[in-house]
Amino acid sequence: MGTDSGLAAGAPGDPQQVEQALFALQPAGRPLVVRSYQVYSGIGRVGNEAPADFTRYIHDGRILDLVLCFHDPEDEVAAWQALVRETVRRYGPHLGALQIAEEPNSARPGGDGPYPNVRQAIVAGVIAAKEKAGQRGCPAKVGFNAPPSLSSADEFWPSIRSVQSST
Repeated sequence: MGTDSGLAAGAPGDPQQVEQALFALQPAGRPLVVRSYQVYSGIGRVGNEAPADFTRYIHDGRILDLVLCFHDPEDEVAAWQALVRETVRRYGPHLGALQIAEEPNSARPGGDGPYPNVRQAIVAGVIAAKEKAGQRGCPAKVGFNAPPSLSSADEFWPSIRSVQSST
C-alpha cells in the first residue's frame, strides 16, 4: 500500500514474485494490463514510481496503463505538457492507456486536487497526449479520472469546461 511519500506499510514488492504473479494472472494468448503511477512534481522532477521500475513488467503481451499524477507547486503547465509528450514517445509501443492526473477534484492524500493549476494541467495534458499519440500512431486511450461528487455546489466540472473553452 502506498502514499505520496512512499510505502505506508510493509516491505517493497519483490520483482521476481510480482513477475510470477503477473505470469499466473495473464490469460494465454491475451494481453494483461499493468497499472503504474508516476508523480510529476515540477520541471524535470518525476518520481515516486509505483511499482518501482515498472517497465520490467511490460513484455510478453503486457500493456501499460500509466497514471501521471500532477503535484507541481510551481504550476508549470508548459513543462507538464512536455513531460506528457515525452511519456507518450517513451512508452508509446507499450501504452494501452494514459491517465492524466489522479483524482484532481480530491484534496485527500493521493489526490491532485490541492495543486492550483491541476485543471489546466488536465486539459493541457490530455490535448498534448492525444496529439503526440496521433503523431506516433499510438492507439493508447487518453483521459482522466475524478471521484464522483454528490454536491450540487461542486464546481469541478464547470471549471474543466471553462478551461477547455479558453484553450
